[in-house]
Parts: sequence; C-alpha cells; structure tokens
Amino acid sequence: MIFYYQNHILLVTTFLDCAYEDLLFSSPFVGQNAILEFFGKFIEATSTDLQFLIDDISKEESSAVGVSWHLEWKGKNFPFSKGCSFYRLEVTDGKRQIVYGRDCVEPAIDTVLV
Repeated sequence: MIFYYQNHILLVTTFLDCAYEDLLFSSPFVGQNAILEFFGKFIEATSTDLQFLIDDISKEESSAVGVSWHLEWKGKNFPFSKGCSFYRLEVTDGKRQIVYGRDCVEPAIDTVLV
C-alpha cells in the first residue's frame, strides 16, 4: 500500500486486487493503477510543507491494522486534519499484502449535536 514520507509516495508492499476507499469520494479506487493515479495527483496538489504524522497504530492483529494520524503544516497542527485508516491484509505466496484500505478524515466544518 502507500504511505507518505516527506511528501513522497512509498510503496511498502505489492498489491493484489486492492481497493482503496477515501470516504471523501463516492467510489473506491480499485486496482494498482487507479490507486497510484489518485495518490500521484494528491502528491502533486500538496505542498512539501504538509506532513502526515502517525499518532497511533494497532499492533495486535496481523491480518488488519488501524492507524490514527493528523496533518501538520510547517510543523503546526493543520485544522480539521485528523483521520484514521484501516487496512486489511492477506498472505499470498508467503507475502503479506494489503487488499483493502479505507481512510476517514474529520469533517472540514465544526459540528455541534443538539
């Protein structure tokens, strides 16, 4: 799947028929080409001053992982940029591979429940 480090895409595993859902979009990105195209456009549109920081990561389950994260702009918290990610993994040919990913970002507006 794809992780960020200093605004570069790092591929840390090979893909199966992976599906990636960013809940800001109505449809998932399916397959390596669609996912790489989406993240490539995202990287092109953002500044190197915008950084993803991992706040917590699950460590108990080997077939799935959860990550909570936030964004910083020039070293300061970026408003409305907390999120969480979920990845499901399968072992194929002895390699652990991500087959599904989902990102959920906090709303860009402050909501109040009455």
